[in-house]
Amino acid sequence: GDSVMVAAHKNSLRALWKHLENVPDEDALDIKMMPASAPLVIEFQIPPVGDDLIFLRKYSLNAPTFNPKVRIDSLSNSVTNKVFFLRHSESLGNAKGIYGGWEDAALSMKGEQQAVQAGLLLKQQGVTITHVFTSVLQRAVRTAELVCGASDNEDVPITRAWQLNPGHSGVLQGLTEVEAFEMYGEEKVKHWRSSDDVKPESVDLKDPRHPANDKLYAEVPVEELPGGESLHMTAARVWPYW
Repeated sequence: GDSVMVAAHKNSLRALWKHLENVPDEDALDIKMMPASAPLVIEFQIPPVGDDLIFLRKYSLNAPTFNPKVRIDSLSNSVTNKVFFLRHSESLGNAKGIYGGWEDAALSMKGEQQAVQAGLLLKQQGVTITHVFTSVLQRAVRTAELVCGASDNEDVPITRAWQLNPGHSGVLQGLTEVEAFEMYGEEKVKHWRSSDDVKPESVDLKDPRHPANDKLYAEVPVEELPGGESLHMTAARVWPYW
């Protein structure tokens, strides 16, 4: 079967798993994230009729304590396919404790090492990737490139999609937690950050943090670009792309 890799972000991955595992909205933010260097694998089969994939197993390659549940089922005589989900490695923004959102931060040195470690793990398992999907942000793209290089999958095609971007953190983008608390109050910031269906205050179209002002999204209709998103809103664009 095919083996594809999805290199994305905390909330875009949570949005995917929320739908794949039918996680209730109120529990979505509690979905446990794997370490950046630990590819998460979902094995599935494609049914002969219908569009619903049949999921077999979900596990992490190098995090034995990370053991999320997924329904077990199978079709006899069907090919098993795999998706390797990988959260982007540490970015410079992560290292500084900044709310990243759609800010296009590069990987830190530690982040590059994490990506290579993940790639070597795939190499040890003899994994051959057939296609890679990432967001358009360089921290996810570079993670994918380093993983592919370390795992002998250098020539794999990579598709970049803005729909796999993280949730846009609105007015919090570019701020540290201390700065955000000072500007908007601790209670409000924690409410924005801990709610599935409450988004942070949006940046307006004139704000340089709005993606309409970024050449990465020049081909995307302005009305589709968010100035701030909740996890629920993030899921609404991630799931149809999946």
